[in-house]
Amino acid sequence: MDENTIENNIQITEDIIFDSVVQSITDENSVFNLTIPETITKTTYIPLSISDNHNQDNQDNQDNQDNQDNQDNPKNPKIKVPFNETYVIFLPECFFGHSWYSYSYYSKIIKNLRNKGIKVINIIKIVKYQENTQDSALLFDDKKYPDPNILYIHLFNGLYYNDAVFNKRKIEKERDMLLLLAGKLGVSSIRFSTQITETTLVNIGASASVKGFENSIKYTKNSKSYQGNSGIEKYANSGSAIYITSSDLNEFDDNIKRTLSILKSNIFNYEYYKKNSKLELFVYKRFEYKMSSLEYTIEVDDISDKSFAIKSCFMDYGLGMNIDKSTSYTEKISYTFNFYNDKEIRIQYYENIKRKNDKFLTIREIYDFYTNKDIAVHFICDYVKKIARDTIYADLNTGEHNNYYNRLMDMIRMSPGDFYSICHLFTNTEQIREWIIEILYCKETDKFIENPINKSKFDKSIAFR
Repeated sequence: MDENTIENNIQITEDIIFDSVVQSITDENSVFNLTIPETITKTTYIPLSISDNHNQDNQDNQDNQDNQDNQDNPKNPKIKVPFNETYVIFLPECFFGHSWYSYSYYSKIIKNLRNKGIKVINIIKIVKYQENTQDSALLFDDKKYPDPNILYIHLFNGLYYNDAVFNKRKIEKERDMLLLLAGKLGVSSIRFSTQITETTLVNIGASASVKGFENSIKYTKNSKSYQGNSGIEKYANSGSAIYITSSDLNEFDDNIKRTLSILKSNIFNYEYYKKNSKLELFVYKRFEYKMSSLEYTIEVDDISDKSFAIKSCFMDYGLGMNIDKSTSYTEKISYTFNFYNDKEIRIQYYENIKRKNDKFLTIREIYDFYTNKDIAVHFICDYVKKIARDTIYADLNTGEHNNYYNRLMDMIRMSPGDFYSICHLFTNTEQIREWIIEILYCKETDKFIENPINKSKFDKSIAFR
């Protein structure tokens, strides 16, 4: 067998895309502990690589087939991208060379990463994909392009974050969605408390047998928990239109999707909400059972073991910084939500409709705010004059249309004190219009004409819950 044949038999294709089972590295003691502080120590051995196996041979065959398909149709290459992969790492082009040296050296690292459940992708592939796809949903740490040799974890909707910030971003996204949903459900106050867990991994030794693929690293893991910030937030009654007018949970969800879709998808993602059982249960309890108070906890998984293991893959072959100690933090946030009752929400909802359709209510608020009512009443007087202009009648003798402004001004000139006195009593626009017609309308010569813009816009068909 000549040298070229040997090299072809061990060639690694450029597209290292495959399906693998995520091997979780867990620690039964790596849980949040309410005792403050409590230190947990454990010594762990992480295998860094394993020997070739039948599954790897099958995967290489599939990679070769994909590569052949790309060569057959060079105008439409299969550039594979990790839209739904949980763990992804992008390696430089040199990892995917065809020489014997590249295979002997870099394939060990790739094999280690694969067997830890990591999707390994040539970074050139994702760069080309991002450049050629204008509407790509992929973002890496909120940037268009990823960095090499970094473990990225999928959050949702094409958002990937590196292992150092993933837990922080996950908490932020879930918290933002939770608070938006709580606002739609009529929240009145939120109490919160945080618990922080500090996890430290210390490298205490390593053994290596590169030829036999039996590398391992030994480290100790220490965890301690302590209390973080706590507080209370209070919210005004907003009327919660979606909650009070939705006839059932399906309609509520449809309204949530419609109203929150105007926000950036990175702020609220409807699909993520529907796939998150805790968020769905939170909404269900409040909507169906009218819960006045609900508890909710946001917590994340400890990924320090996997993160340290990935860094060790590079460190063991001299490609990364030698890490003697690694410290990470995870946060657990506990919430208590209190809600307005349905009666309070309905009353406020009706007030909101009146305020939206009657501009005078804002003027009345200004009047009520002023201490000197004799000054504030002029805001009301000006509004009454405006309504007089908008109130139309037809002269029965001439057929001409006119408004009541001139008649009102004549009345004010004759008795200004009476006009100002009555203005103190007005509470809404309809009351003002009725007063104008009653005082200034002449049934012998006038025919009142209803102005369509003056009709109430309140939809009386709305079925309150």
